[in-house]
Amino acid sequence: MNYLVVGAGNASRPVARLLNYLNHNVVITDLKDISEFKIEFQRSLIEMEKEGVILDLGNQNPTLDNIEAVYMPPTLPDFAPIAKLINDSDVKIL
Repeated sequence: MNYLVVGAGNASRPVARLLNYLNHNVVITDLKDISEFKIEFQRSLIEMEKEGVILDLGNQNPTLDNIEAVYMPPTLPDFAPIAKLINDSDVKIL
């Protein structure tokens, strides 16, 4: 299954890792570029990429093309453009 994990913060990184471990295709997206994260988060993201997670960082307009399900962290505001895109789509929300 193809998953989009919104955000690269503390709530989303473990979800992305778990989904990847379960052999799903995982894309993690965040408005921030990797250089904007603390160094320990950067290391974690780089390790996840080595494990097979696709990093879509610094993208202001992520897409839901080929995405079957999405994880949205509880901290994601309803007014965020990505939240509106997801809620207006037919993808499954975790």
